Amino acid sequence: MLEKIQAEIDSYKKDGPRGGMFPERWLPTAVIICDEAFTIQNKMVNSTAKIVRGKVEEHYADRIEYAYTAEGKQLLNEKNIASL
Repeated sequence: MLEKIQAEIDSYKKDGPRGGMFPERWLPTAVIICDEAFTIQNKMVNSTAKIVRGKVEEHYADRIEYAYTAEGKQLLNEKNIASL
């Protein structure tokens, strides 16, 4: 599954089949696979279906920090694999 996500991102890079459709700076440099859905019950989404940014940042603070590391920027990292 992670390989498919990486292939889709790579398809928009310079040498990919969709290269040039978006500036490469718009493509994600890190992707976090969350281990649970954002729902009203876990307060990640409010009653109008909007993401509650503060709750998400608080709950995933360690994952967000890890995403800024060299290992965390790799889609196939240990934490993303564990979340699947």
